Amino acid sequence: MGKRLRLLGLAIFFAVFSWGFGQQEANLERTDNNFLLRRSGRHRALRVLDSSLVYRHGAGEQLLMFCEQKGVDQLFIAIPQVPPAREQRWAWRYFIREATRRGFEVYASAGGSQWASRPYLAFRHVDALAAFQRSAGPSERFQGVLYDVPLNLSLTYKQVGPEPDMEEVGAAVVPPAPKEIPPLSAEQKAGLEKDHKTLEEYFTFVRRVRERLSRAALPLTFGMTIPTWLERRVLWNDEQKLAYKHLMDLVDFVVLTNLPDEAEGIVEAAAKEIAYADAIGKRLYLRLEVRNLPGQPKGATLYGEDELALEALIKQALLQYPTNPSWTGVIINDYAGYRMLPAQRLPGGRPDYRWRTTFAPG
Repeated sequence: MGKRLRLLGLAIFFAVFSWGFGQQEANLERTDNNFLLRRSGRHRALRVLDSSLVYRHGAGEQLLMFCEQKGVDQLFIAIPQVPPAREQRWAWRYFIREATRRGFEVYASAGGSQWASRPYLAFRHVDALAAFQRSAGPSERFQGVLYDVPLNLSLTYKQVGPEPDMEEVGAAVVPPAPKEIPPLSAEQKAGLEKDHKTLEEYFTFVRRVRERLSRAALPLTFGMTIPTWLERRVLWNDEQKLAYKHLMDLVDFVVLTNLPDEAEGIVEAAAKEIAYADAIGKRLYLRLEVRNLPGQPKGATLYGEDELALEALIKQALLQYPTNPSWTGVIINDYAGYRMLPAQRLPGGRPDYRWRTTFAPG
């Protein structure tokens, strides 16, 4: 009987030890990555899609405590409608003031699939944001704004693959060999022509948003979310460039996405965009998706993985772009998914939340 109890005690000890070791390993990897990010002037940013956290009692404080724990130093908070009510404006001002006092930079984030075709929706947001900034104190203002406006392009655009880059940018980046594409049908050619028209209109929309922000005299940096596959040349504003170059010329920073391969291929896919951002002095973030995305392939998100997988991806970027000045850091998308990410996975893929040091929903 005594021997059985001793064996049971040893089994419990080793189980607890392994759980604790998994959390400790995740903490060490995160601490190491944060040190390397800070030393090189880069950031671990977090996107927050639920803006009601600002209003809910205690939820904003939980968010800031979570960020302090994880080493997050920038917040991109979705604010689809700038609050018109006085009490809501005060809630935002208090949150931004408290976040600023604790060392965070707070950015506004908004967008929608209809913004490009209905620019007045974006202009309305810019005007409301300008009014908010003017009414707020120096420590109560957003540092910048990120607009996420999806591009509605045909499937053919991605299937035909990238075009070779005719410009030499800094250190030579050899484009991948073009894929073997069968002859395009008349319908596919018409689709590509429509895509080029869509891109031209999109560039004009981004320029108009930029001009609107400039007229408002806002001390805001302006960024856009762009995918990695905008690698075909477009003639716009009397210049023929790859599409992503036109977009990067128009903004202060970009957040690079790589769906449907965001969780595995984002680091490698960013090479050309980072090289161009280095050349023109722009900032670039890599977006790391941690949300549950039903219908997307496994590589689209880190949902179902653990913190060790997330930290491994950040480490890969640190090793691949150690001296690139444009690479500003990573944006983890988003708070709800990050909060539910376990430190490690138990055998069988089950998450180990026992030693998770995150907070309950607010």
